[in-house]
Amino acid sequence: MDSFTVLLRGKNDLPDDFEPAAPTIFAICFVVDINEAGGLIKVRMIDYDRRVPRRTSADINILRVGRRWDKTAWPRVGTAIQVRGTIHSQNDITSIFSIQPDAIGFLPISLAADTSGTPSPKKRKFARKVSSVSDPTPLPPNDEEFRPPPSEPATLTPAAAPSTSKGKSRSR
Repeated sequence: MDSFTVLLRGKNDLPDDFEPAAPTIFAICFVVDINEAGGLIKVRMIDYDRRVPRRTSADINILRVGRRWDKTAWPRVGTAIQVRGTIHSQNDITSIFSIQPDAIGFLPISLAADTSGTPSPKKRKFARKVSSVSDPTPLPPNDEEFRPPPSEPATLTPAAAPSTSKGKSRSR
């Protein structure tokens, strides 16, 4: 298929000069592969499907063609990007959509640092720490519930009993 408009026009049902509006895609996705020679960025979107409660992923090709992208930096593999553009075509074999971007926004690299659910091998282990020199109460480990140390019993000062008699009190 040459373009998405051919798919929408059908088999000669509409005049040749009719150009239907192509759907606009807005997605936040991760860069999977880069083909600088072909001007192509392959990205993966992850969506939560409510019908079957699980995450689903879809790959999309971003076409970086034209002079407007000549001096734009290529994103690194694993970078999170925000893309807005219209559907350009769909691959006949893989059914992957290609979009012509209107805008590409680069999100901070720290978002794409650890995209997998596995913990980092350099996970820090924190030992008990002392909060201050004057207060030697250690902090509990992460798996325990924090309970503050018991407070000292308060000493009550005797208060004057309220007077129940009416009138002036006699003082001798």
